[in-house]
Amino acid sequence: MPPAVRRVCVLDSAPVTEELIMITRTAVRACITVCLLLLSACTSIQQIVDMQKPDARVSGVALSSLSLTDVTLLVDVVLSNPNPMTLKAADFDLNLLIDGHRLASVSEPDTQVAVPARGTQTVQFPLTFTFREVAAALGGIKGRNMLDYAVEGKVRVDMPVLGEVNIPVSFSDVLPVPQLPVIRFRAISLDSIDWSGAQLKLDLEVSNPNAFAVDLKRFAYHLKASGREISQGDLSPLALP
Repeated sequence: MPPAVRRVCVLDSAPVTEELIMITRTAVRACITVCLLLLSACTSIQQIVDMQKPDARVSGVALSSLSLTDVTLLVDVVLSNPNPMTLKAADFDLNLLIDGHRLASVSEPDTQVAVPARGTQTVQFPLTFTFREVAAALGGIKGRNMLDYAVEGKVRVDMPVLGEVNIPVSFSDVLPVPQLPVIRFRAISLDSIDWSGAQLKLDLEVSNPNAFAVDLKRFAYHLKASGREISQGDLSPLALP
């Protein structure tokens, strides 16, 4: 038998050029970029899936001003964001109720408040009402020293994908009812007298039963004798501590 013939084919490899190296590097960089983008997208999607509802609460109500006629309360609303991204609170709607009757409200539909990631933000709102409105709503407040009040409402927060979320808020406490100053006649004496008339001196005691200072802007008096008015006048404003 003739001997077997072995054939070996030798393939010449293509020369590695600088252009080929650049193309390879570009392709590797593109693959890395795509992988990073996919990883970032997966992280963002996971964050959205894990989104938690923010919290809103009334942390306190302070007296801004209190007089014999009206009251202004300052309401502090604290927004808490447990998520790893900043959220926007876009609407605040609060109502003040006294014994269940709504007497004042505040609506801020255009307010834009940023709540930081995993942080809190406090927003303050004033609420003003008059005691005349309270008396009209409750049928009178004579003899009452305290009033039950509540602040109720909602805060709207814009959340990614989930859209607008309304968060209810509520708070309740008691409010002092201002009492009228107590006026007592201590003494009356004749200061002077002549043919044109007499000048009397009145000794008055004015006390403030409230736990806050009261300014009497106008103090008018009428003096009568035997059922007939013989004098009248006004006193200068009084500041009662």
